[in-house]
Amino acid sequence: MKAISNIDNGTIGGKYTLPVRQTEAGISFTFLYSDALDEIENGIKETMAAINRANLGIALAFAKIDREALYVQAGCKSYLEYLETAEVKLNMSRQTISDYKRIGEIYLTYKGQLQNAGFKEEGHLHKLRFLPRALESHPAEEVFKRIAHDSLRKFMNFAKSTDAFEQEQKNAQQPEFPVKEILIDGHGILQIAAEPTGYSRDEIATFLKKIFEIKAKGNHPHLLDLYDEAESRAIDSYLKRLRSRR
Repeated sequence: MKAISNIDNGTIGGKYTLPVRQTEAGISFTFLYSDALDEIENGIKETMAAINRANLGIALAFAKIDREALYVQAGCKSYLEYLETAEVKLNMSRQTISDYKRIGEIYLTYKGQLQNAGFKEEGHLHKLRFLPRALESHPAEEVFKRIAHDSLRKFMNFAKSTDAFEQEQKNAQQPEFPVKEILIDGHGILQIAAEPTGYSRDEIATFLKKIFEIKAKGNHPHLLDLYDEAESRAIDSYLKRLRSRR
């Protein structure tokens, strides 16, 4: 088996490795032979830390299998097809595999921000499941600060709550659709036929609202000329890989 460095150096290969602090030796059960409570408690803590390292490793492994299309080595054409064989080969339910992969994907996407905020993976991985939802309704700076320091329950409740930031997004400028033109703040910005060909007014409204939502988050909207959903998914996949390297 090829040796893999545990040092995360920001390279393509390094992005799946564990943080340096997580590269200690594996689980030891020598504490079970002790009669000293403090030694047993320390043994429990070390074992739990090792379990958490293992869980993160599994999560990153499933994310890597999907992102780098390693499932083709099993003769599968897609990750979904691979799941059917993985259930049997790995003796894991599809839901368990999906949960691991989701955590791995989220960790890779926001790895830089999480580490900058002081997020400790040990014992806190389940918080990652609520990170995307929290970012939808709260400022990013507050979200990463909280995920690093809040308990799981506290962060989960925070992620599910709404605040002025989300309300501000909802109240962002919305386009109006009169019969022949699009108005913003009462000013015509685009002439449009009474009966658009090839698209509906609802589709136009959806596109424009999405632009305002993206701008409200401080991001940059960009329109791409794509042939189909396959190209759209390819772009999404590329962006995930790009962001995971930052």
